[in-house]
Amino acid sequence: MKENSEKKCPGDMITDGVLAYGVDVGRFVFESENCTVYVISDLPHISASDVFMIY
Repeated sequence: MKENSEKKCPGDMITDGVLAYGVDVGRFVFESENCTVYVISDLPHISASDVFMIY
């Protein structure tokens, strides 16, 4: 990873919509690298905590 890489967290995801099964469709915009990464994400309940999964 480059030292000047832009870091993102789940709150930085721009949500574009929700699929029928409750899965979010969205994107992360990395302005310093002029790149957009499109993702689908899910927030499953596993044991005693929630986990944010990005595919």
